[in-house]
Amino acid sequence: MRDADALELANGRAGVMLVTLAPSSVSNYLISELARSGIIVSLGHSEATAEEAHSAFDAGARAVTHLYNAMSQLGHRAPGLVGAALADPRVVCGFIADGFHVHEMAARIAYKVKGAGGIALVSDAMPSAAGGPRSFALQGRRVTQTGLKLTLDDGTLAGAAITMLDAVRYANSVLGIELAASLEMATLTPARLLGIDGSYGCLRRGARADLVHLDDNLDVRGVWVDGVAVERA
Repeated sequence: MRDADALELANGRAGVMLVTLAPSSVSNYLISELARSGIIVSLGHSEATAEEAHSAFDAGARAVTHLYNAMSQLGHRAPGLVGAALADPRVVCGFIADGFHVHEMAARIAYKVKGAGGIALVSDAMPSAAGGPRSFALQGRRVTQTGLKLTLDDGTLAGAAITMLDAVRYANSVLGIELAASLEMATLTPARLLGIDGSYGCLRRGARADLVHLDDNLDVRGVWVDGVAVERA
């Protein structure tokens, strides 16, 4: 990201905005300017050292994008971006809970360290998750779905085909995280990160009535958007 791009984002922000960047591409001064303007800064797609990441967090970055993926890994002498994110209580870790992007053991470690308040479930969903084609082009490369896994022709992961509900089910049934905490990671935690938890991600008087009714099997029984029931197709 160029300095001019960062400043343009800061000056033109409208509504909630989250930006993923590599610390090496933007100065800590600009990270602080983005954060000061109300933009949520997340670190990702970066081989940053733990020290570089920590400096970015001190400057105002408050999240990492897709924990463990496309970032410097945790080593005992070089903790990397993963280690810096896990060690910093200020940081919320976005997490693709599909069973492919992160090994179960690594996922459990992250949860034990960060808790439900430090992990935001994300779907990283591609069009096939919403009924789109199982094979499509992305930036000139073919992406193919096999089960819930999306890969390029060479086998590289290229996104996920899960919904947020799939992520909640995985956290609860595979990782063994209690249901209340699994739901918190899908609702209240991301709302807090975005600074909208007064209206979203919670059940309280005055909050927006965007609701999903799940039964005991975590199947959808009803959906309301701003208090209005959505009819099933």
